[in-house]
Amino acid sequence: MRLEWWQVFTTVKLSCKLVGISVTIVQGMLSEIDHAWDLIDEGGLPVRFLRGAIICLGIFAAAVLLLGCHHSSEYGLPITLGSSSDDVRRVLGSPKDSFKPPQNDRLTIEWYYTHGIVATFERDRLTVISLPNGKLFDYQGFLTYSNEIIRGLRLTDKKQRILDTLGKPTKIETDDLPAGIDPDVPVVWPKESRYYWRLTNYTVEVDFLNQAQSVSEGKKLTLPKDSVTMIVITK
Repeated sequence: MRLEWWQVFTTVKLSCKLVGISVTIVQGMLSEIDHAWDLIDEGGLPVRFLRGAIICLGIFAAAVLLLGCHHSSEYGLPITLGSSSDDVRRVLGSPKDSFKPPQNDRLTIEWYYTHGIVATFERDRLTVISLPNGKLFDYQGFLTYSNEIIRGLRLTDKKQRILDTLGKPTKIETDDLPAGIDPDVPVVWPKESRYYWRLTNYTVEVDFLNQAQSVSEGKKLTLPKDSVTMIVITK
């Protein structure tokens, strides 16, 4: 019986590692339960004491597994990196546009207008998922991706919410504004910042406006400073 419980405990520890939880608490519980076994063997501790400890560990294991499911479901996009073009088309349908950049014939870029997704394939494997802000494109029928992307985030979310959700960026690249420039005055070609977060299976890039952008003078369409212009998912 003792060996069987240690197999359970080992599984719990592995689950903790898979979902990024420190195993220190589990190790402490294992140590205490192992000590309890010794006392029971010596006749100095009733079995019901150990039963309570095992119940607590079972509750903890269930919580770990639930958290693991939450982590695995945080990715909200309908397609995943590494998929083939056929896999992507089965989900999104046929692309509106598809072309190979002349500087790299190993790449194929496909635009899925009605989904707001731009997919880049290298040797028929999805390597980049780009989600541009549709307001910045004068392509009839191109829609902004409106569903959750990762951890409940959307393209329309405020910069602070994105920072609060993803935490400290792994890297930041920023285009500095010249001295004396008012970032709230819209311009046609604004400065931007690119924030990167390296997560377990992929990297998230979010591009923000460093100053307001004039998108269309005729339609009087502008984007305020700190708006998201694009979110990119890469390996």
